[in-house]
Amino acid sequence: GAVGRFTLPLYFGRADAEAASVRAAVGVLTVELARLDAACAALDAGTPFLAGTAAATAADCAVYPMIRSVQRALEKPAAAAFDIPFRDLRGVHPALGTWMARVESLPGYEQTFPPHWRS
Repeated sequence: GAVGRFTLPLYFGRADAEAASVRAAVGVLTVELARLDAACAALDAGTPFLAGTAAATAADCAVYPMIRSVQRALEKPAAAAFDIPFRDLRGVHPALGTWMARVESLPGYEQTFPPHWRS
């Protein structure tokens, strides 16, 4: 999918060779991140998770790692070569950022965060 076409070249030094694929993925992700941000904006205090529930569900557990992977790829130096409208992911999509922070505050989150991503 678009997440892999965006993140993998940036992670593994293939951004130049796969620039067309990265650019195409940016187009798809621009639309999808806006859609996800709108869905997050519709959440309320009583049902703050993606499935419209009071507690996290499989939806949150499946979507969060993909979005966090996009954010990590944006931090790679090779990302600077691309015009990326969502470069400031949480700034451009504040409701998405709020939801991400909510997931990050869940018990056990720290134990699941990849240690090599901390640097």
